[in-house]
Amino acid sequence: MMNDYLIINTADQSISTTELLSYSGCKQDAFVIELLKHKRDGFYVDIGSAHCYDNNNSFLLEKQYNWKGICVEFESRYNNSYTSRNCRYVNGNALEINYPQLFQETSMPTVIDYLSLDIDAHTTPLLAIIPFDRYQFRVITIEHDHYLHGAEDRNRQREILQSRGYHLLFGDVFVEMKNFDKEKPFEDWWIHPNFFDATFIQTVTTQEIYPSQAIERVRHSR
Repeated sequence: MMNDYLIINTADQSISTTELLSYSGCKQDAFVIELLKHKRDGFYVDIGSAHCYDNNNSFLLEKQYNWKGICVEFESRYNNSYTSRNCRYVNGNALEINYPQLFQETSMPTVIDYLSLDIDAHTTPLLAIIPFDRYQFRVITIEHDHYLHGAEDRNRQREILQSRGYHLLFGDVFVEMKNFDKEKPFEDWWIHPNFFDATFIQTVTTQEIYPSQAIERVRHSR
């Protein structure tokens, strides 16, 4: 399997295609692929999925690696784009969805490989209705936009996920787009330690890092 990914991020056409790229806004999909060793036939939940492929964190997983999953998006203007996807697509308010029922209807396994949470200011309250008591997630990428809103949401997210047994692998991941100023922390990238080697976790864990650096750090630790 190839270790490089085709750029389809139409929001930033200035990035060189020789870099490690993805369909995500900031390489979240490439990070998941590297972290899970190019796993095929995985499962994802993508909440705040936006367009079916542009700045989308699950498209590459589905199309190139045959993953199955759920995409949730509030904006109806993206609905038609999902006719090309195989995911269970839900157009609605992410805070009003019965996730245990949705997961059951979609036959999601109790261990889900990837959870992407990106609904701007509503991301933190979303954590209260994700069924962490019934499902575990190997990898979570979650938006906190610390550079815009300060530490309150980020700190509350960390309290919740740490209480659920998750480990903060990369904290304060920076926006990596050429139309952004440097060092703008916008997400945290988490793992569940039950599914990763303890030495790997200790070696890789760090704070304040660009996505491409995080991917290289994972790759070179093995």
